[in-house]
Amino acid sequence: MGIRFQIMTILRTINAKPPKNKHDTESLRAKSVCCLLLALFFFPVSIFSFWRVHDADGMLFLALTVLCTSGAFLVRRLYRQGAISLLFCLSMLAIAVCAALWGCSYILLMSILMIPVLTSSLCGIKYGSITGALLIPYLFLLFYTPLSGRLSATYSSEIRAFFPIMYAVISTVFFIFYYFMHKQSLDKRQNEQTLEKAVNAEHDKLMAMTTQTILSISNAVDARDAYTKRHSSRVAEYSVMLAKSLGWDARRMEQLYNIALLHDIGKIGVSDSILKKHASLTDAEYEAIKQHAVIGGEILKDLTLLPNASIGAISHHERYDGTGYPYGLKGAQIPLEARIIGIADAFDAMNSSRVYRSKMAPGYILQELQAGRGRQFDPELLDKFLPIAEQILESNVM
Repeated sequence: MGIRFQIMTILRTINAKPPKNKHDTESLRAKSVCCLLLALFFFPVSIFSFWRVHDADGMLFLALTVLCTSGAFLVRRLYRQGAISLLFCLSMLAIAVCAALWGCSYILLMSILMIPVLTSSLCGIKYGSITGALLIPYLFLLFYTPLSGRLSATYSSEIRAFFPIMYAVISTVFFIFYYFMHKQSLDKRQNEQTLEKAVNAEHDKLMAMTTQTILSISNAVDARDAYTKRHSSRVAEYSVMLAKSLGWDARRMEQLYNIALLHDIGKIGVSDSILKKHASLTDAEYEAIKQHAVIGGEILKDLTLLPNASIGAISHHERYDGTGYPYGLKGAQIPLEARIIGIADAFDAMNSSRVYRSKMAPGYILQELQAGRGRQFDPELLDKFLPIAEQILESNVM
C-alpha cells in the first residue's frame, strides 16, 4: 500500500504542470539559445553527411536541425505541456528510433543520449520522462536480441555492448534530476499559495476590524447632528456603487468604502453652534466650516492601516473646474477617490433633509447634478453616476 501510494504520488507530481514564476522568462530564453546552438551544430553535420553520401544520417541530422530550430521558437508553448509538446516529443522519438536502426555515424547515435535531456528541459518532466522511458526497451531489444543484426557494421563491439545501458543510466539520472527540480518548483508554489492565503485571511480579519472601527467613528461624527445621521455610510455606499460601474476590484472598493466613511471626520473640529445653525452662515462661519477638510486630512494623514485615508477627507470639496476648497485643485489634480466621493457627497446632501432646508425633489437633484458636469464634477464619473442616482431616487419614491 505504501509503495502504491508513493507511485501514485510520483505520477501525480509528473502530471502536474510546472507553475509560472518570475524566473520563467530568463530560463526559457536560455533554453531557446541552447536549441539554436544545437541547430547550428546539427546543420553543418547534416551537410557533411550528405557530402559523404550517408543519406540516412544526413536526413536525420537535418530533421534534428529543424526540430531544434522549432524548439527555440516554440519553447514557451512547449514548456506549458500542450499538444505541441506531444508532437515535439513524438518527432524526437521517431528520429531516435530511425537513428538507432539506420544510422551509421557515432555522432548521430550519441545524439540519442540528448533526447531525454532535451525533451524534459523543453517540454517538462511529463513528456520528457515518457519519451526517455519508451526508448529504453526499444534500445535493449535492438542491441541485445537478434535484431542487432540490423545495426550498422561501423559500430564497435563496445558500443553494441554498452550503449543501451549508458542510455538507461543517463535517462534515469536526468529523470531523477528533473523530477526533483519539478517537485521543488511545485512545493515552492504550494507554500507560496498557502502563505498567500494565510496573509489574505489575516488581512481580511484586520480590514474587517478596521471597517468596524471606522464605521463607529463615522457614526460618532454623524451623531452630532440628527439631520446627517448615516450620511457617511450612504456616501460610502454610493461611492462603491460608482466604483463598481468603473470596474474596480473588490479590495480597491473596500478601501474606497472606508475612505468615504471618514470623509467628514474633520467636522469633529467644527463648533456645534456652526454645524447646527438654522440661519444662514456668516462669511467667518463658512470659512470655519470649510476648515473641516484640512482638519480631517490632518487627523487621517498618519493612519497606516488605511493608505490614502486622508485624500477623501481633504479633497472631497475640491471642484473639477478648480474653484473648490481647500487648495483649489483642478481636474486630474484631484485624486480619483476624492472625485468619486465628491459626487456621492453632493448627491446625498441634496437627497437628505438638513437643519437649514428640506430634502430636494428628485427632478431638481438630477438637474443640479447635470448643471455641475465639468464644473463641480468630473464629467466621465458623473455620466456613470447618473443612472445610479436615478435608480436610488426611484427606490426612495417606491
